[in-house]
Amino acid sequence: MAVAGMGVSSQFVACWAGFCRLTGRVLGPARLRCLGGVLGLVGCLPVWGQGLGTVVGTQGVGTQEGGTLKAGTQESDAHWAAEQAVNGPGVEGSRDAVAQSEASHSAEPQASHDTEPQASHSTEPQGSRSSEPQAPHSTGQGVGQEASATLEEASPVWQPRYHNRDQVNELLGAWIAASGGAARWVDVSDGVKGIEFGGGDRVAAPLEKRRTVLLVGGLDGRSVAGGEAVLSVCSRLLGDLGALRSDLTIVAIPWAVPGRLQSVDQGQPALGRDLDGDGLVLDMLVEDPAGRWTMSKDRRFLVEARAGDSPRYRRLVEGQRLGAGGEELGAGGGAGGGVGARAGLGSAASGMDENGGGKGSAQSLDPEAAFPVIGAPALRGVPQPDGLVVYLQNLVLSRPMAAVVVFQGNHGGLATPGAGASSPWSELPDQATYERLGRVLAQATGRERVPVQTQFEARRAARVGSFVDWCYQVPGVLAMEIAPWGALGVDVPEVVRSDEPAAPDPWSMRPPMTARDRAWAHWLDDVRGGLGFVEWRPVERSDAPACLVGGWQPRTYFNPPEDALAEALVGLDSFVVQLLEHQPRLELCDVALERDGELCIVRARLRCQGNLPMRTQVYGRWPGLQAQDAPWLELELPASAQRLAGAARTPFASIDPGSKSPTLEWLVYAPAGTRLVLRFGWRQAVLGSKELTL
Repeated sequence: MAVAGMGVSSQFVACWAGFCRLTGRVLGPARLRCLGGVLGLVGCLPVWGQGLGTVVGTQGVGTQEGGTLKAGTQESDAHWAAEQAVNGPGVEGSRDAVAQSEASHSAEPQASHDTEPQASHSTEPQGSRSSEPQAPHSTGQGVGQEASATLEEASPVWQPRYHNRDQVNELLGAWIAASGGAARWVDVSDGVKGIEFGGGDRVAAPLEKRRTVLLVGGLDGRSVAGGEAVLSVCSRLLGDLGALRSDLTIVAIPWAVPGRLQSVDQGQPALGRDLDGDGLVLDMLVEDPAGRWTMSKDRRFLVEARAGDSPRYRRLVEGQRLGAGGEELGAGGGAGGGVGARAGLGSAASGMDENGGGKGSAQSLDPEAAFPVIGAPALRGVPQPDGLVVYLQNLVLSRPMAAVVVFQGNHGGLATPGAGASSPWSELPDQATYERLGRVLAQATGRERVPVQTQFEARRAARVGSFVDWCYQVPGVLAMEIAPWGALGVDVPEVVRSDEPAAPDPWSMRPPMTARDRAWAHWLDDVRGGLGFVEWRPVERSDAPACLVGGWQPRTYFNPPEDALAEALVGLDSFVVQLLEHQPRLELCDVALERDGELCIVRARLRCQGNLPMRTQVYGRWPGLQAQDAPWLELELPASAQRLAGAARTPFASIDPGSKSPTLEWLVYAPAGTRLVLRFGWRQAVLGSKELTL
């Protein structure tokens, strides 16, 4: 075969290809380009010498056919297949562009076990970036910036599409391998993995000692879009590590319950079974005079039955079994009320959220029911079979937490603590903070309406044991639920569907639909053309009374269709970026020295920047938990000096945003020229220091 017009035999080309692949792995692309230049200069294979830098620099050999240079190595084919496995066939970008980064992708990404950076006693406060994080191509310096550049070159790019568990772990592994030690694996429990990372120009403390923001996706066991929301946030933050504040750590768990999320996304939840042979496990209505639900004027939507409404139903997962006493049983026939059973249950198609959350035993189908607020700390003495529960509780209790954000739900807004039907407060103590964050979410996402309501109001059903509730009530952490999906922004009047019969309807007195259900009906009929809901139809059962089967198909009600996923996730990464930037930031201020002979007076205090409070209003109130999350300021002296008055370290209860701490004063005996250090921090982390000469 001729190459670039030269009469070179195919055997020689094959030998040359093997040589290039071998030397490419030994010398690397840069040295290989130099070798190509040398070959060109000495006149040996001039055409190959000229093209070696561009063709062989990708560790492969190109052949020219019809004037187009094409990659022709097995390695590039393997890499392309691997890239397709992570991001799917719809990934944008050319095959040649993928081949250029083959060297960075040739090895399977491994978890990083680098030694964590130690505390820095710099002369400026850490995490003092007050401006909005720059674009991923900023030119800042430091470890985070170098890792950011490497990340852009080496790791696959997250795409707004649904990923399965293996693809999620591949993305996490690639990001960790490309982070330069700034990110590491989080092994939550069997099959559950996450990522932990921090950034900034300088490192203030090890990751586990910084104030931590926890991001969790799909803890409810059905919000697969919540996992994609967490991945989109990680992609944004890891793309510009240098812009992250060095006093914060991000712990992200995209798929909190991966096996359940994957089965739900496929329409095959473990709890039920397919009764009508349509290949999906949807919802089942069993008539019950004491049932909670009845059909509204739009028969697709159920509402809570009023006095005198009939027929009434219990809403279950299709094929779910009932015990002799009418109690709901798990997939194996046992009672479904235990932590292990309820943590694995749920249906992508079922209306267990807004239209079926209560079901007599709402928590039996909710993984979050594993967090009842019954004791502290970490429900000690109560067996917890779920490793995820133990990990999350221990993490929140052992670290200074900045915030907990759970991405799940289809209410389209921000849900505050308050998942039960009753609340321990007449008004949420931190309601003003949550309202402010709701406005931030609306601005970041461009959503016209971002409802800020309790979890009970958002779901229209009680959920005893919510993780958000536990985080807020027990350790006193600012915790919230952000819903990636929801039918919002449309006011739809109450109307009768066009397919209603012209004759008087005997159900004309059925309860009206809620405003939210009307919005969903509008989306289903006018946007999706009526596709996505399976009409209720009777099914005979040999082992139980007849029932109705139907409900929402996967990727309609609880998760957006894949073609709507990108729009649903717009701005959620920006919301988290602003949440990080609004976190309180300490800095040293008003430092003064006075000397009278060998006696000196040192004065200083701390200033709190940022817009969010350092603590929630309920922090430290839970019995048995000591308030430890306190900022502090200390004076360190050399051996030649002596502190005569003033405490070596002084903690502060709290410092409001935009305000200063009380002024601290020390009386020190110190010869002229003595050097002392003022150091401040938060809990165990040192955030900054300043060296003074007396």
